[in-house]
Amino acid sequence: EQHLLGQNMHFTELSSGKTNQTELVALLIIQGKTFEDGIDNVFRHIKGSCSMLLLTEDICGNLAWGNLGNLILRCASLHAGEHGFGYPQMIKLHHAWVLSRLVIEMESLPKTDEDFGIETWVDRLYRQFTDRHFSITRPDGTPYGHATSIWALIDTETRQPADLEQLPNGGFANVLIPERPSPITPMGRIRMKNAERVLTHKAAYSDLDINGHVNSIRYIELLLDYFSAELLREHP
Repeated sequence: EQHLLGQNMHFTELSSGKTNQTELVALLIIQGKTFEDGIDNVFRHIKGSCSMLLLTEDICGNLAWGNLGNLILRCASLHAGEHGFGYPQMIKLHHAWVLSRLVIEMESLPKTDEDFGIETWVDRLYRQFTDRHFSITRPDGTPYGHATSIWALIDTETRQPADLEQLPNGGFANVLIPERPSPITPMGRIRMKNAERVLTHKAAYSDLDINGHVNSIRYIELLLDYFSAELLREHP
């Protein structure tokens, strides 16, 4: 635990008042370059025994959308933390990052035993929002797909957006890559006509993130749950 905290990583869940063991193991795994390297990292740092069952695929043998989404968000969190603007640093200033929009476009999904990586970068910073982009790639650099997102930094006391241009030490200005825009079409606002309610879900404990909001990726999982397994098998 102290090893991870020393690297500016944070824990989002507690179990019986202590750090959640599952999350602790997961953080150690993602430090590895591969799953195998990550698992070795677990056993280098944990004394005693540890049993793991890795279930990341969906019913079609592809990386599950929920797992992909959470990995994308984790990548964003690690990148922000490396530059001094991750959750541990910002919560001390009574601020928290909130995902406003996320678009994921995949030509295909990684399958069982296929290695992949996720790269992230920020190209533009506005007063109240910032863009963040992602590429999901194979070891040879060819893309499985891409994602683009918009984030706001919220004052946890006033619940109002913070001014990103006033972040300490120039904020993200020194890591912006303006010459590398979004690899996919920028997102637009979805306008619905004659909307019809087809599913009702009451938010429960496991739906909530550290900010007390329904986790963004849970919306993807709830949407997929509306469709039958047979339909998703036919249209993976």
